[in-house]
Amino acid sequence: MIYDLSGKSRIDPRAKDLFARYAFTYFPAWPTGELPPQRCSDADYIPDQTVLDCYRNLHQNLIDYRDYQNPVIGGMVDYSFWLATSMAQRGIQAPLNMYHWTNIHPGKKRYIMANYLQLKSVPVLVQHWPDDIQRAGGIPVTSLDYLLALYQNLASINVREKVDELLIECSWHGETERRDRNGYDDWYRAAAESVHEINPLRHYLLEHGLTVVSAGPEHVINNGKRWTNIATHPATFTIHDPDRLHTRYDLWGLYYHFDPRVGVKRCRRSGLEIVNQMGDPKWIMNVDLLATLQRKWIPDPERKLND
Repeated sequence: MIYDLSGKSRIDPRAKDLFARYAFTYFPAWPTGELPPQRCSDADYIPDQTVLDCYRNLHQNLIDYRDYQNPVIGGMVDYSFWLATSMAQRGIQAPLNMYHWTNIHPGKKRYIMANYLQLKSVPVLVQHWPDDIQRAGGIPVTSLDYLLALYQNLASINVREKVDELLIECSWHGETERRDRNGYDDWYRAAAESVHEINPLRHYLLEHGLTVVSAGPEHVINNGKRWTNIATHPATFTIHDPDRLHTRYDLWGLYYHFDPRVGVKRCRRSGLEIVNQMGDPKWIMNVDLLATLQRKWIPDPERKLND
C-alpha cells in the first residue's frame, strides 16, 4: 500500500467462517442492464431527491450541487473522470458485491459508472443462501483463498454486521494501492493526486463554457451556470461535433468523460472527439461517447414501488 488511512487489518478474521453459513457465487460477466436497480442512497446519505437522481444517473446537473452537504457529490463532480477513463480502458476489474441478488455494496459507484459508460457487462460476487435457486453463468467460490484470488490477492476483506447478518465487503486496491479510513479502496485520493488536488477542467469550463466546434452559425446555448459555445474554431478544451449532435443532445452530458490528463477521446460511432490541450497529446483513447448520450434514465426503485 502507498497509503492506508484505516488502521484496520486487511483481512477480517471473521471472513473465513462465512463460507460455512453462506454461498458465494462469482459472475465474470453479469449483463449491466440486468443489474438490480439501486437507489444509491438512504434518507440520511443524500436526502435531496433531485441530487440523488442526478447522482444515480451521473447527470451533468450534479455539477450545480458540487457544494452539497454530503462531500460524495463534490468528489464525484471533481474526480469521476478517473473512474470513467479507467473503466473505458480496462472495464471494471473489481467485482461488485451483491447480497441476496438485490443490494450492491460496495460497488455503487461502479454501478453508476457502468451505466454511465453503458458497459455491456460487469463482474459480480453474490453472497446468498446456499439453497437459493442459482442464476446461470455463476462460478461457486468455496473458500477465502479462492475469493482473494478473484481480486489477485490485492484486496481488503471486511465483514459488516447488518441486523442478524454478516455481510462480506471486498475492496480491490490493484490500481490505486490506497485504503481510505473505512478500509475501502481510496480511488478518490488517487484521482485527486493525479491532478494535484484540483480538477482544472471544471474550473475552466465553468469560466469559459463548453466549446463545441460544428458547422453552422456561431451561437451560445445557455443553460444557467453552464453554457455551450457553438464555434468554428477550437479552444483550449473542445468537442468536435461534425454531425451536429449538439442539436439532439446536451454535450455537457459527456462531462464525466472530461479527463484533465487525457489529450484526446474519440468516438468512432458518432464522430465526436474531445480534444484537451491541457492533457497529454500522446494519450489518445477510443470511447463510446454516443452510448453515454443515449443512455436511459434510471428511476429511484423505491419511489417506483411507492407510487
